[in-house]
Amino acid sequence: MNAVKDHPLIQGIIFPKSESKAQLDKVHESTNKKIIPLIESAEGLNQVQQLAKHHATITLSLGHLDLAMSLRCQPDFVSLQYARSQIVLACALAKIPTPIDGITQSFTNVNEVLQDCLRARQLGFEENF
Repeated sequence: MNAVKDHPLIQGIIFPKSESKAQLDKVHESTNKKIIPLIESAEGLNQVQQLAKHHATITLSLGHLDLAMSLRCQPDFVSLQYARSQIVLACALAKIPTPIDGITQSFTNVNEVLQDCLRARQLGFEENF
């Protein structure tokens, strides 16, 4: 973490499996960098408003494939619409920028990438991984 802390070009960290304020406290204390919590578990989704309100949080991001496994559902858009809405709501309530949506599973299908981006945009996401 010292390499991250002292590197002048690293402005922030995407922190996977974010589930608690205590985790974000530790990361921020050890790096002194802003954080983008990656919501990838049921507990992360349950704590999403607290994660959004953390003083080091830039915005939130969704790791929908891992989240779907945690929730035991399909990783499709409809199955995770509630989760996406909760993440957008948490960002709005915390007055931080709109969240970053997860990846599109097919990089070779341009139409699928476009559809994923458009659906995410309709729910309030402005960026995708």
